[in-house]
Amino acid sequence: MILSEAEEPTIVDAFATWCGPCQMLRGELETAMETLSKRGVQAVSFDTDQYEAMASRLRVMGLPTIYFFGPRGVLLKRVEGAYPAKDLIQMGNEIFFGEAADDGTDELMI
Repeated sequence: MILSEAEEPTIVDAFATWCGPCQMLRGELETAMETLSKRGVQAVSFDTDQYEAMASRLRVMGLPTIYFFGPRGVLLKRVEGAYPAKDLIQMGNEIFFGEAADDGTDELMI
């Protein structure tokens, strides 16, 4: 995928196969994408050990790292850590669509 050509908002998951939190995030991201994909968001993941140049270019310092890119590959947000699907959906809605949480809770701290 060439992010600079993407028209859709895109979540990029930088992971490693040996990383326990990365494995937990994988399932949570799949669950979150069931909701976010309906709004046109796409997601891609890459193994930082297999794609070291990409990891270096994105300045991956900790794992897992999640990047939120807008259309044409504009980086909107970068977060590290494993988040539950609910938080990933909330982040996606806030970052991509400017929507605050509607469940009466305080904003997610990221």
